[in-house]
Amino acid sequence: QATQATQATQATQSTQATEATQPTETTQELVISEAAVRRIKELREEDEAGGADKNERTRLRVAVDAGGCSGFQYNFEFDTDINDDDKVFERDGAEIVVDEISLGFLAGSTVDYKEEMISSAFQISANPNAESGCGCGSSFSAKS
Repeated sequence: QATQATQATQATQSTQATEATQPTETTQELVISEAAVRRIKELREEDEAGGADKNERTRLRVAVDAGGCSGFQYNFEFDTDINDDDKVFERDGAEIVVDEISLGFLAGSTVDYKEEMISSAFQISANPNAESGCGCGSSFSAKS
């Protein structure tokens, strides 16, 4: 009985260790807010109305670059290309592209679009990989 109890305890500890080191599905995902979906679609429609090729789908590219007042900064731009190391996230027809390295800094975050009296912009919120951020929300320091 002592041997069975020891084996059961070891199996439980092994399972717990495995579960603790396994990334959850949500850590690899990016949440896209309804406001971001709406704005991406609006901008894509404006591009198409301006003569952009409808076959070249415009996507929001989100990247993390070194810089900013906290060490890393978020970069948002529109792009029609998808590179080999990109992951595409989609919600209701709006697509966001993130490269593999940036995804390590963004996994589990929310891409949002905020409209305020003095500015309107895409932004990252609820980033579980950020230890702190600057007041304007455009840069952050990564957790160690």
